[in-house]
Amino acid sequence: MDEEQEAIYQSGYQAYLSGESEMSNPYFGLDAEFWSDGWEDAKEDTEIQAKKQS
Repeated sequence: MDEEQEAIYQSGYQAYLSGESEMSNPYFGLDAEFWSDGWEDAKEDTEIQAKKQS
């Protein structure tokens, strides 16, 4: 993943943490995949943290 793709991934990650819907993805094509991957990873990380705290 190059620097621009990493930035798009991080944007998706932060979007989840900010409460945005995955449908709010502003990208198309491959860039949309990087954004969605970030969003989904943030969701998974949050769920894992919640389970650890229970």
